[in-house]
Order: sequence, then C-alpha cells, then structure tokens
Amino acid sequence: MAHKRNVEGLLANARKKRETALVRAKEAIGELLRKKQIVNFNTVAQIAGVSTAWLYRQEALKVRIMQLREQDARRARARRSERASETAKDAVIKTLRSRIKELDSENKALRRQIEALYGQLLESGKPSAEASVKDV
Repeated sequence: MAHKRNVEGLLANARKKRETALVRAKEAIGELLRKKQIVNFNTVAQIAGVSTAWLYRQEALKVRIMQLREQDARRARARRSERASETAKDAVIKTLRSRIKELDSENKALRRQIEALYGQLLESGKPSAEASVKDV
C-alpha cells in the first residue's frame, strides 16, 4: 500500500515565503528610488535579503529592475554630457576673454597712435579733419 505524502503545509509555507520575499524586493526598489540611489540586481538583493538568482527568476521583478537600471544609465549618460558641455562652455569663455583682452590692448594702442598723429597734425599747422568737418 502506497502512502500519500502530505506536502500541503510545505507548499503553503513556500508560497508565503515567496510572497514576503516579493514584498521585501518591491519595498527595496521603492527605497532605492526614494533615496535616488542606483537600482540594480545587487542593490535590490542586498536590501531585500534575497539572492540575485532569485530576482532573475521572478520575471516581473526582473523586467522592472532592468527598466530602472536602464533609466539610471540614461541619466548617467546625460550627466556626463552635461559635464562635457559645461567644460566646453568654460573653454569657449576662456578663449573669448583672452580675445577681448587682446582686442582691448590693440584698441588702446591704436588710440595712442591716433593721439600721436593728431599731435603731429597740430604741430605741422595743417587743419585737422575734425576742424574741416566742424566748419562745414
């Protein structure tokens, strides 16, 4: 006579254990999102107290973690490009300031030359261009 095994208690306990693990994993994901931390299989497994292999076997959690991980990667790429564009802006600003200084000193030199030429005109006794324009 074959003896029928009573495994209902084991199955119920396994279901309960799985459900509590799912709740802990979902709470871990929520906590990571609230704290604006990186969401990946290792961080979720560590906080939830489950294995990464278990997370990979839970299809809904696996998909959710992969989506969040990709979002984090996109944000990181965006931050890197923002930093790169900030660096580029700083380089352009530095170049433009240097060019302004060059043009400023050139402008001052040209003004001194103009003043010297006006002085020479006055010494030579020729009427200046300003005087002839004013007379007209």
